[in-house]
This record gives sequence, C-alpha cells and structure tokens, in this order.
Amino acid sequence: MSNIPLAPPPETANWQCPECGGTGSVNQEICPVCLGAKWIDSPAAAKWLLDFMESEGGRTAEIEQLRKEEPDPLTLAVCLGVCAAIKLGA
Repeated sequence: MSNIPLAPPPETANWQCPECGGTGSVNQEICPVCLGAKWIDSPAAAKWLLDFMESEGGRTAEIEQLRKEEPDPLTLAVCLGVCAAIKLGA
C-alpha cells in the first residue's frame, strides 16, 4: 500500500480508512492505519477489522481463524461499516 495521499483513491485502495474516517489524521496526528493516505486496500481493511474485533473482546481463536481467510468484499464492507459505527459510538 502506498502511503501517499491520493484523490481519487486508486483501484487497490478502495476503502476509506475506518480509523480516521478518511481524514488522514487522528487527534491531530497522522493516522497510524493509512499513514495520512485516507484510503486503504482490502488487506489493510480486513486487518483493521479483525484488530478492532479483538480489542472489543472478540474470541481470539475465532479471530485467528478469520485472519487465515480472505474476506468476501461485501461481507467486509458490512462488517467495516458496523465496526466503524461502534467505534464512533464508543
């Protein structure tokens, strides 16, 4: 993944960063997930999703199993939306 801010996002980085909400920064610091690029690719989105689930108390064994699988893009989109909404509400 390139960490150079891009507009519009490239074909491979088609997910708005869920950590910073696409702003490129968190608490006036460069976002640790997208490194300021505002967009991330599918593997980075899946990693963020699983890390978030684990931080919220998800079962480690189940999360490790999911790490071995490549998520379906539609499933990833739904799960990212739900986790981002939970993060914003926390």
